[in-house]
Amino acid sequence: MLLRPGTKTILWRRKGISLKKSPDLLDFRALKITALGKANAQKKKTNELIGQRNPEDRLFISQKRASDIMAGAADFKQLKFEQEEKKAEVEASKIARGGSVYFLCMALVAMYVWILRQRSNKEHVAKKVETLGRASLEGKFDLVQTKDGEEFSTDDLLGKWSLIYFGFTRCPDVCPEQLEKMAYVIQSIEENVDIVPLFISIDVRRDTFEEINEYCESFHPSLIGLSGTEKQVDAAAKSFRLYFSKGMYGESDEDYLLDHTVVIFLLNPENKIEEYFTQSKSPGQIIFETHQAIKKWKFLDDYMEVARQIEERKEEVQKKRLKRALSKE
Repeated sequence: MLLRPGTKTILWRRKGISLKKSPDLLDFRALKITALGKANAQKKKTNELIGQRNPEDRLFISQKRASDIMAGAADFKQLKFEQEEKKAEVEASKIARGGSVYFLCMALVAMYVWILRQRSNKEHVAKKVETLGRASLEGKFDLVQTKDGEEFSTDDLLGKWSLIYFGFTRCPDVCPEQLEKMAYVIQSIEENVDIVPLFISIDVRRDTFEEINEYCESFHPSLIGLSGTEKQVDAAAKSFRLYFSKGMYGESDEDYLLDHTVVIFLLNPENKIEEYFTQSKSPGQIIFETHQAIKKWKFLDDYMEVARQIEERKEEVQKKRLKRALSKE
């Protein structure tokens, strides 16, 4: 028979009594009470023994065991530290590799964009030069040199580089600034490069030859002044697609300013516009781009053929002028 005194389970069989027979109910009750008493007594005895024991004894650990535990804990901490350190190194390596790949990709993208921009700039410059070149060839100017009163035209520039600026001597600030830039360029050009600086006056009504000469000499001794009739100057301006007109008026009819396009033109030895420089260009930029244009032109694939054609054109010009001079006599 199973009894449950407290938390214990007891299998009890009365000695000398067969379980097959029906047991006496009073015997079972007595046995149950006895079992409960013994269980409680054992529990009380165990509690007394626990109470008499020193608490420090219960917490006592041998020195060897404590050393082993501490060593194991230290090894565990070291292992954990090394694992975290290795993990950090792996993460840092991943970041470094990722950063390197990122910067490499950015460098490739930047290089690609730079190549596209360079190509676009070259195409833009080519179109710009081609357009302005056609403009200069459509109307060759025929003017007068203010120093000696002799005729001067684009034919006199064949085989030479030239810088041309349209302005007027009474210009308060813009014209002097641009002519100073031209002077810097002339001073920077090598001696073996034949370059002619020209100042074309658009104020035919007020600018005299003497005033133009003094004005040019104040900037550079090699600066040549050109002028002519209003018709000649208008034709020259149109050949470069240059705009000018009377602007602000003063107290008298003679006191006025001229509005005009602010551009310095660079012509190559073929009398074609190689480059032009707006007002925003600094002297350094103009000098650099002028030198670059001269160097590139020297290395043309058909440079010798171009030089030969220029000489032929110069001979033709000389013949025409000689024939015209003889006809006047």
